[in-house]
Amino acid sequence: MKSRWQELWKFLLSRYFLIPISLIVFLEIFLRLGWYDFFLKPQSYAANILRIKHIIKTSPIKPNFLIVGTSVPHQGILLDLLNDLAQANDLHWKFQSIATQAAFLETQTLLLEYTLQYHPQIKYIIHFADLDFPWQQSRNLETANRSMLAQFELQKTMELLKKNEYQITFEDYRFFYVKIFTYQQDLKDFLLNPFGRWKSIKKHQEKSNSLYPYINDAKYSIGIYAKTIHECIENATKGIPFFQNQIQITDEPHRKAVLDTCRLSEIELMNEPEREQKERLFILRLSNLYKIIQEQNLGLIVVFPPYSFFAKNLRKEEKFEFWKKTLFSLNPNVILLDLRFVLDDEENLTYFYDTIHLNQYGAEVFTRIFFKKLLGLQKNFVFRELR
Repeated sequence: MKSRWQELWKFLLSRYFLIPISLIVFLEIFLRLGWYDFFLKPQSYAANILRIKHIIKTSPIKPNFLIVGTSVPHQGILLDLLNDLAQANDLHWKFQSIATQAAFLETQTLLLEYTLQYHPQIKYIIHFADLDFPWQQSRNLETANRSMLAQFELQKTMELLKKNEYQITFEDYRFFYVKIFTYQQDLKDFLLNPFGRWKSIKKHQEKSNSLYPYINDAKYSIGIYAKTIHECIENATKGIPFFQNQIQITDEPHRKAVLDTCRLSEIELMNEPEREQKERLFILRLSNLYKIIQEQNLGLIVVFPPYSFFAKNLRKEEKFEFWKKTLFSLNPNVILLDLRFVLDDEENLTYFYDTIHLNQYGAEVFTRIFFKKLLGLQKNFVFRELR
């Protein structure tokens, strides 16, 4: 027995054990101190959150309107144009956005809390409603949001997840508490192609804006793929020529986005199992987001955004009515802007990159419409204190 302990002790003191353990400890410290953040894959979920947090802290924009939501406002609102329009109309309005791709209500909540620490001058929250959110809720943590939530203070994250009735698994705890597991996939991709990662980082830096987290520059439209949803799936599956009359009209990321969203448009989430349970979770989680807004005595504007003709399941009146009923039960003073059909004209499919996200052209058209709607509220003396 004694010899076994001696052998174990000898092994623990040997270089075969100490060197790999030292490397693991060093890597964990390196990740925990944030030194790896610069090397994260650009536009990954984690990198997007870190970029938004950085912009919120460093941008000279001091907003009194803050846009909250998912990729729809992230891509659909041109913040530079919105602020230019406010200035041209001699309004003391300043807009900033913390909307980001795939952000569930927990990510939105923590981003809002973080932002309000640095911008106490904010007066109004503009929350873009994702019409399918009530039927996307689950007790299990979704992978993308887990990556985003890992970029916030751990104690706050865990408290919110428990409050929002998530079932936190051993895998989740390991992901949140051990940074090597948090960045496992990103580290693997980096080590397999470090030069490619460095090239993509430099390219992303060249395109980055120091004032806003994102400005949409997507040129392509879903309209070049089809006029019906079934044609869309068929053409995106087979692929179409990238060039037409020597002008590029699509690329591989665009084809994939079109195919993915066209397929999703065929799925009706309201018909999925446990509908009542999902709706209850949604109301609970939305209320925890709106509590922050009410505690800070901020105005709340909820916007129902436009979708392409292909997104038929997102255009159903039943979904809008459920949202409206929920919103007024949580905050009777909420201001609703129903903009679902403002892009319903013959150019509808040219406005959209895929079935739900606007391209640059569509974002410009929608931003101008959105600003006019806010001017309409101004005429009704909604924003008196911002004159």
